[in-house]
Amino acid sequence: MILEADGDKEARVWVGDSDEVPSLTTEAETVEGLNAKLRPMIPELRQLDGVPRQGEVAFKVLIRRFATAQRAVA
Repeated sequence: MILEADGDKEARVWVGDSDEVPSLTTEAETVEGLNAKLRPMIPELRQLDGVPRQGEVAFKVLIRRFATAQRAVA
């Protein structure tokens, strides 16, 4: 399962969601905090979405962090 995490600079949080779990959207101040919230959340939401519970659910978090770059002025 793949989840995407976007950094919201203004709110200072990471927002995670997944197309594979339509009801999943959550946020945390750090990527580690986001992972901690996702571990129990994913199996529960999958069950609510009608997916039979099957042991562990592996997931991958793809982090997108946007930045700008400028050429150094000599």
